[in-house]
Amino acid sequence: AELLTARILGGRAGDGALAEAISVYDRLVLQPDAEPESFRLLATFRLRANDTAGAIDAARLFVTRQEGDAEAVRLLANVLMHADREEEAVDEVVRFLRDTEGLDEGGAGFRDAVDLLENLVRSRNAWQLFIARADDLIAARPRVGALRALYGEALLRVGLPVQAGVQMEKAMALAGADPMLRYQLATVYGTLGRSAEAVELAQGLAEEFPGHHGVQTLLGEMLAGQGRTLQAIEPLGRAVNILADDPTEAVRRDGLRQKMVELWLDAGEPERARDTLATLENPASIDALDLAGRVALVLEDYEDALGFAQRLRQGAENGLGVPLEGEIRAAQGDFDQARKLFRDAARIRGNQIWPIAADALFRGGAPAAGEEILKDWRDQEPENPWARYRLGQYLERRENYRQMEKELAEAIRLYPDFHQALNHLG
Repeated sequence: AELLTARILGGRAGDGALAEAISVYDRLVLQPDAEPESFRLLATFRLRANDTAGAIDAARLFVTRQEGDAEAVRLLANVLMHADREEEAVDEVVRFLRDTEGLDEGGAGFRDAVDLLENLVRSRNAWQLFIARADDLIAARPRVGALRALYGEALLRVGLPVQAGVQMEKAMALAGADPMLRYQLATVYGTLGRSAEAVELAQGLAEEFPGHHGVQTLLGEMLAGQGRTLQAIEPLGRAVNILADDPTEAVRRDGLRQKMVELWLDAGEPERARDTLATLENPASIDALDLAGRVALVLEDYEDALGFAQRLRQGAENGLGVPLEGEIRAAQGDFDQARKLFRDAARIRGNQIWPIAADALFRGGAPAAGEEILKDWRDQEPENPWARYRLGQYLERRENYRQMEKELAEAIRLYPDFHQALNHLG
């Protein structure tokens, strides 16, 4: 067996050596004292022979013979993943963690199995698969923080931040200050509008990992979510500097710079936004052109802004330049042309255009026209909580507080977990 293995793995095997090795290892794994390596090699050789079913059988035999052995489960999961049977792979690892009696939850084998489950779920984006199995697993292992953390991450990934936060907070209580868990929990808090808690976690991580671009980016995003616009720019700039020497990170660096441009605009500093735009490595990208047009619009350089809008209309297939041109026409006081452009944009990009249109008309000096647009959207989609919410926001700007509260309350009735609307009403 050893000679055959050396020849096969060393690429020196002749015809028939693989079949001979399989035959030898088929006999070896039936011995009462069979070595774990024999099972691994048999599965490997069967995979080389395109015998996936045989490889799975070998791995299952290993699991049966080595009950409670995380390495046996790892072999079976890897073979199943090789066969694109990810659901079975996840099931086997969950079953091992849930049902194996006598496992030391603090031991290396148990931790290896948890690591394996994390890798399986994350590498295949198998979030829904795991969620469907998580309640039973957590019920069996309620004190394992890493499993609750993975459950929380899965819930976050599928858009359930409230439930994600519950699991992550329990995981924090069990597992302590794990950096990845704190990072994810900060993201959850930011999503839920719990901005003070999000910033507190992000600041702690930034102090602990000052040279990590992801942590600096997180802090910038959480500060921006709290409305601390100028303070948010600094950590984003640090993230750019951390990535400065990596030639593969140009897109990420430009994404951070573009976020900084948006924040400078929010802070009423269009000149600083223009200065930051000048540092982009790819100023001809669609996102860069859109931002350049918006900066020119704020600076009231309408000729340049229209030029960028035209380049967007030529380069983007999603009608991106059309609403920008509508904003420019509204700023110039050409409200009829602006509304026509916004209607064209909505046919291409959907009703997400209407809040942009209303804001442009408000800023251009036609607030009643903006309100009319949002009311038309609400009337077209009376069961859409976002239409109600956007109208409520706009009515607040027009100091129509009674109607604002009515629209926001209706948005919450339609979507009880509508955190933005709940926060707006206090």
